[in-house]
Amino acid sequence: MMRPTQKLDEFQQTLVRMFQERVSLYGDRKALLFKDQGAGVWRSISWSEWQTRIQYTALGLYHLGVRKGDRIAILSENRPEWSCADFAILSLGAVTVPIYATSAEEDIAYIFENAGVRTVFISSAQQYLKIDRLRKSARAIPGCILFDAVPSVYAGAVTLEQLIEWGRGVSSNDPSLYQKLVDMVCPDDTATLIYTSGT
Repeated sequence: MMRPTQKLDEFQQTLVRMFQERVSLYGDRKALLFKDQGAGVWRSISWSEWQTRIQYTALGLYHLGVRKGDRIAILSENRPEWSCADFAILSLGAVTVPIYATSAEEDIAYIFENAGVRTVFISSAQQYLKIDRLRKSARAIPGCILFDAVPSVYAGAVTLEQLIEWGRGVSSNDPSLYQKLVDMVCPDDTATLIYTSGT
C-alpha cells in the first residue's frame, strides 16, 4: 500500500521528470519506431538518444532566448520531431501551442497572435509556405525552426539540426544547465494551449 507522502510525490512530478525516469529505466531500449518516408524504411530511437535530442533542442531554444512561460508553436504532421520539440519546450517551462497541419493560414495567424507565439517549429517546406505567405501579407510572424532541411532562401528560418548543434555547444559550456532548467519547472505550470476547431 502506498503512503500518502508517496502519492503526493507523484503529483509533484512534471511531464519531463516522468520522461527522465523512463530514460533511467529503459536507456538503450527502443522508445520510438517510425517509418522514414524518404528512405521507405523503419527506424528506431532509443530512450537515451531521444533524451539527448530533447536536451540539445531545449538548450538550442534557450540559446535563442526562449524562457519559462514563452509560447512556442508546433505546426507539423505526426512525426518523431514533434514529440522532441514538445518535450524540449516543456523542459524550459515554456508552453507548447500545437497547430493542426491542415490549418488555414488565417487560423494560424489568429493562433500566433492570440497565444503570443514567440517561435514556431514547422515540419516541411509545404507548411513553411503558409508562414511565408503570412509574412508577405505584412503579418507579424514568429521565428521559424524547420524539421526538414530546406533551401536557405527561407529568411530567418533555422533547421532543427542547427538548433541541436547550438544546444550541444551550450551543453558543452555548462553541462548542468539543462537539469537546472528542468528543475525550475513546477507541476502547476501551464504545459499546452490547445486551440480546437471550434475556437
